[in-house]
Amino acid sequence: DCLKHCEYLRLNRDVGLTHDEDRERPGYTAAGALAGLRSCLGAQDSSYQEAIWGWYASIWHAVPMLKPAITKVGVAFRNGISMLCFYDAHDFRSPLAHPADGAVDVPCRFAQGGELPNPLGDRPGLGDGCGFPVLVCLPSNLADLKVTTFRMFDPKGRVVVGKASSPAAPANPAEWPTNSGCAAFLPYAALA
Repeated sequence: DCLKHCEYLRLNRDVGLTHDEDRERPGYTAAGALAGLRSCLGAQDSSYQEAIWGWYASIWHAVPMLKPAITKVGVAFRNGISMLCFYDAHDFRSPLAHPADGAVDVPCRFAQGGELPNPLGDRPGLGDGCGFPVLVCLPSNLADLKVTTFRMFDPKGRVVVGKASSPAAPANPAEWPTNSGCAAFLPYAALA
């Protein structure tokens, strides 16, 4: 299904890197269209590993990778397009923090080049140059959670400045009102 969407994008380069497929355009398939809607997409990655790390070091693209109830994924790396598609994502019962307490080898920086939609809302930069985000994936019963205070400290005890976002108070309500069902904190600078 992912390969079908990659082929659709190759045949319709004028539409850009889009998750949607138009029934009237060449290469449309129902399976490819569904995969496109459920996927992370990337272009110009030198390898699939580079694409995965880029999505992982973001917010909106990382959340589906972290949800514990994923039972099936699809992948493709073709025509200059990287694709990771998630199927059968069932609800889960408890919030899931990422990175987990005690995690090692966590990246210090946000995805190079940033992310669309802009995780910083009105602030320019698409997250490029920011630190690795702290995420809390929320089960549907906590979908109305609003982050009122978020504090992070560096190893010297200084406050890390950044942008908090939650489903009830998304950083970019115009382009990403669901906040991917997570609470997030994006440090404005790379982490130590």
